[in-house]
Order: sequence, then structure tokens, then C-alpha cells
Amino acid sequence: MPLPSDAGRSPVVGAANTQARRRGWGATLETWNEKMHYYSGLYLLLFIWLFSFTGLVLNHQWEIHNFWAKRHESTFTQKVQPPVDSSAKARAEDLMRQLHLRGEMTLPDSPAQPGRFDFRVYKPALLTDVRVDLQKDEATVHQIRTNAWGLLEMLHTFDVEKRGNSQAPRNWLLSKIWCFTMDAVAVGLILMVLGSYYMWFRLKKIHVLGWISLALGFVICGFFVAGLNWLYRMR
Repeated sequence: MPLPSDAGRSPVVGAANTQARRRGWGATLETWNEKMHYYSGLYLLLFIWLFSFTGLVLNHQWEIHNFWAKRHESTFTQKVQPPVDSSAKARAEDLMRQLHLRGEMTLPDSPAQPGRFDFRVYKPALLTDVRVDLQKDEATVHQIRTNAWGLLEMLHTFDVEKRGNSQAPRNWLLSKIWCFTMDAVAVGLILMVLGSYYMWFRLKKIHVLGWISLALGFVICGFFVAGLNWLYRMR
């Protein structure tokens, strides 16, 4: 038996089917939006707590922040085999293997002095300054260790992007993992904010307070992004 054509259907039935499909898509979107909030919130929970707490410590300079005064410094010298590689990055990696150092290696911006080769190795809570005398085949290693509060601050300021230093891109596995994790945190926060906008507009019948909050956020953020620069130029 042939099926009835669309032209033979009642306009009321067609409109009802269209509304049902729209409700179905809306219900699916809301379901996935809720799941995204649940699971991204669970992933972001400890990161948000970590950066919120350490941000308060840094912003108010609480006593527990005074980790630099409690740092431990040590220096030792060690004979090394002179690196034969031509690139500075390869030479630094060779010396790191000889000195049993791990971390994110950074090369100096200024040209090396004749007969010397210097670089630094960064790890949270550990800064290592390496100065190599190529004539004596000797490396002087100066290390600065901080406590757990120093580690938390370095997580805020840990620079693994190496801006302007193409000779030494990210070379430490943990720094690559940290960058990927921070990207995931940023994407998760963006998705949660977008999902919150959707839920606010979709579920609320009166949006006055929402619009006020949104406008206030834009104004304050715009002040810090553009307003401070404008005030600085006006001085």
C-alpha cells in the first residue's frame, strides 16, 4: 500500500511533527550540555581550587608565600666531556645527560663568550644554572631549591613556551604534558561558560539579572584589557 505523500498530510500534523523534532533536538542538546558540565567540572575542580588558592597567596603576599627567603642553594663542579655537536640545543642536552639533570632547558639570549657555554634548567621548585668552562672541561652547577609554596608559584609562572627562542623549543616531557593539561583546562572553561550561557538563556524566562551580570563582566574585563592601556597613554 503506498504511503501518503507530504502534500496529503494535514498542516496540523506537519507542524506538530516539526515541533516534536525541535523538542527532540533541544532535549538532546540539553542532555549533552549537562553531561559536559558534570564531567568537565570534575576534571577542572582541583585545577580551579589550585589556581584560586595560589592566586590568593600571590595576590595578598601572605606569610606562607615568603618561600624565597627559605630557599636552599648549593654549588658543585664536575668534569665533563666537551660536547661536539654544532647546535647549542644539542650541546646543552649532551651536558644535561652527563650532569644527570632533568627539566626544561633554556639557552641565554646573548651570544656565548669564547671558551664558555652556559644554560639553565627549570623544574618546579628547582632552578639550575650551568656554566661550562670548555678549556678546563669543567662544569659549575648552581642549584636553588624552594619549598612547596615555591613550587605552587612556579606552576603559575612556569614558562614553557620559549617565546623568541627558537633554538630551544619545549624539550621536557613533563612541560609538554603541563602545556597539554593547561590547554584542556582552557578549553573546558570555555565550554562550561558557553554551556552556562545556553542554560541561562534557555531555562530562564526573565533575563534581566543575567544581562546585567554579563554586561558587568564585559565592562570590567574590557577595562583591564583596553582601559589600562588607554590610561597609561594618557599619562
